[in-house]
Amino acid sequence: MQTVTMKRFFIIVMALTMWVCQLAAVEKSTTVVYINGTKYYVHVVKAGDTLYSLAKAYDVSEKDIIDNNAGIDATTLRIDQTIKIPVIEPQQNPMTKKDKKRFKKHNVKSGETLYSIARKYEISVATIIEDNPGTDPTAISIGQELLIRKSDIGDTPVQTVEREWNEYKETLNTLTPADSASYHIVQPGETIYSLSRRFGMTEEEFSQLNNLSDGLKAGAIVRVTGGNTVADSHISESGDSLQTAYPDFSERETMQPVGFRRLNPYERLQIALMLPVNVNNKVNDNYIDFYKGFLLALEQLKNEDHLNADLTLFNTAHNPQTVRTIIDCDARLRQADIIVGPVYEDEIRVVLEYAELNATPVVSPLSTMTETHSPVLFQMQAANAHKYDKFADMFDGSKNIALIYAASNDREFASEIMPLLASSRYESYNFTFNRTPFIYHRNADGSNGAQVEINSLVRGQADKVFVIMADKETDIDRILTTLSSAKSSITDRGHQIGSYVVLGNRKWTRLHNLDSRIFFKNNVVFATPYHAKRSDEEIRTFDGLYVKEFGTLPSMFSYRGYDAAMIFCRAMYEGLERLASNDVVKPLSTGYKFAYEDGLYINTGWTRERYNSNFTITTE
Repeated sequence: MQTVTMKRFFIIVMALTMWVCQLAAVEKSTTVVYINGTKYYVHVVKAGDTLYSLAKAYDVSEKDIIDNNAGIDATTLRIDQTIKIPVIEPQQNPMTKKDKKRFKKHNVKSGETLYSIARKYEISVATIIEDNPGTDPTAISIGQELLIRKSDIGDTPVQTVEREWNEYKETLNTLTPADSASYHIVQPGETIYSLSRRFGMTEEEFSQLNNLSDGLKAGAIVRVTGGNTVADSHISESGDSLQTAYPDFSERETMQPVGFRRLNPYERLQIALMLPVNVNNKVNDNYIDFYKGFLLALEQLKNEDHLNADLTLFNTAHNPQTVRTIIDCDARLRQADIIVGPVYEDEIRVVLEYAELNATPVVSPLSTMTETHSPVLFQMQAANAHKYDKFADMFDGSKNIALIYAASNDREFASEIMPLLASSRYESYNFTFNRTPFIYHRNADGSNGAQVEINSLVRGQADKVFVIMADKETDIDRILTTLSSAKSSITDRGHQIGSYVVLGNRKWTRLHNLDSRIFFKNNVVFATPYHAKRSDEEIRTFDGLYVKEFGTLPSMFSYRGYDAAMIFCRAMYEGLERLASNDVVKPLSTGYKFAYEDGLYINTGWTRERYNSNFTITTE
């Protein structure tokens, strides 16, 4: 009997010893996270862990563990399972003067996150969390006071801080059920709209999940729902590659307009300006002029509209790879609310891959897009498809139309004009010059037909439109001179003629040996994408400000830079979509009229420029 009793005692003692060993084996985690304002230890279950042993080790009840971990009970606890255990904070003793001397006080400013503060002081994220009990690192607010341990300042490289912050986010995600909201680190340039779009949420749903009273801040950890359609990227503020997985730009199927974020009146506008100001160590003065015009507009907007903006100029070096590097490595671009540039279409395509992902508007200031389409793209250059929208009255059947060809003709100009004549009657003529000018009817094969008396082309009461197809400077000059001489000859004899105009190609204005006075004598009209005459009041005012500021006269690039800033910086506050409301925007003397066509916003506002016989130029 005694032997049996001793045996049972030995077994009980062994069992108790094993239980004590198991209890002692619980290794308390030092990893702490905050979820919805509640502080938790993050514990990975090891062999021998039980609800009882965990509760004892963390000084909580078993019910506390069960209530905070869905589906957990004594029978379902398994090895390598990650669970969260609420932290019971001990009563904190007031800090002594000696303790206070160990810390630097930091008051959180607008735009700061715990991550950016850790980077600033080069101190561990975990250290800040430890020294500021009760502070949720994902929800610090403006004006909040944080204690920064002086002895640890400068000890943690920014790469380590970044790794810690990403690890904190991943720890939160390991504690999140698959069907619940997950966590994401906001990248510079991301907006409520772009994140909602990316994660399949509405903006209202995103806002309900997150406290955005201080706005959306780069580096903040936010809650999102839905699938992550693009791989997360690392935060970078110092040139580290983001290596973001952008969508395949060439395989997009839908080109519906997107909703752009509208800035509130007191929000500071962040602008990225991308220009090839320096290529192969050679400065391009045209783009420097564009930049100067842009700066002058920002100054005017600041004075008149109280608009505040930060402008960053990026040199694209006329190289798509340089543009790619800027996007991947420069946080200043990813913080931009709007991107103006690059200049060339192949470089714009690179930018659009990023901009579409973040619903960031991109302005093409100088190029005509031939193959590129994007719902975030605005083309300032007037679209070729709308070049002759304002010339319909010339081809409405009420005027006599005469096409005048020479030995060499402008095929591009002809390809633009002939579609306008599809339903109009017209006559074709050939012009030749052999000491004197001759006009012939033009046969279908282009050869000369019967000779025509030159004055007969101009004589008569009918209104006339002459379209000159010649492309050589000498022929253009001779045809214009011949027509104006015929006109003078007829009117000098007291005969009246119907009004007539000559429709020409705007490139004539760049022909050095062509005297512009011949344009006035023939009432020449051009379709021009941009009109700026220094005698116009708006141009005179701008020129005066420009000369005062920079000491030189502005160029056409200066005017376009000014227009870009005036149109789009204002629109960021008024609503970019309003630009496509059929209203004409006219910063200087040229009007812009945007429409969403063929998968992008294009400027349809060509100017009809007419040289009048009284030596004035009018536009419409």
